[in-house]
Amino acid sequence: MGFAKYSPPLKLSALRMSDLFDLPLRTIKNYLGLPKLCNRTLSRWRHLFIETHTVIPNPQNYQQRGRKRSIAVDGEIFLEGCLMDNSTLYRSELRLKLYHRTGIWKSLSSIQNILNDRLEMSCKQTRRLHQKRSAKKRAEFTYRIAHYPPYYLVFADESCVSQRSSERRNGWARVGQRPERVVAKINGKNYSCLPFVTITGLMQCVVKVGSFKRKQFIWVLRHLVVLL
Repeated sequence: MGFAKYSPPLKLSALRMSDLFDLPLRTIKNYLGLPKLCNRTLSRWRHLFIETHTVIPNPQNYQQRGRKRSIAVDGEIFLEGCLMDNSTLYRSELRLKLYHRTGIWKSLSSIQNILNDRLEMSCKQTRRLHQKRSAKKRAEFTYRIAHYPPYYLVFADESCVSQRSSERRNGWARVGQRPERVVAKINGKNYSCLPFVTITGLMQCVVKVGSFKRKQFIWVLRHLVVLL
């Protein structure tokens, strides 16, 4: 007999007709339109209803269907932890770490399937972070300035512009040949732009040749920003 799915109201109706009204199985099948219903199925529903007071099994107690996994959930959590510590690991390196941990040697395609299907991960370009970047210090700074009104805050970010920045570095050429370009001699100067922005807009902007040093930045703060 093939698998047939029955709704919970039909299961309850079949149990009531069988236990309360003591109707035969043929009558229940004809009345409810369940031609594949059998005594074994009714007995299983009755046993489940006596133990749990419901005819719907708990999905958490279902047995796993299909092929048994060769790597348990602990192995998947271990792989995820390895990638959290170092997201640039190769699949061969993950396979070796998993072998040292569980003693199971998996193919590269299996490692790929675990990353894609089970952990829902994909390989993409990384974002570079400075080594001195600290989440703890950022949280301490946020806590320290949290009591200040937002219009007290001033944000500054230096940017540099050069005449050589507009040079075209890519070109077209036949396959196997390298494109060439004539470079004019340009003694380009670097111009640094230091804007100060608040929630109301641009507060001050300073432009100079070269980059801002520490002493120059402090001088700008004291004489051009604080006095506004």
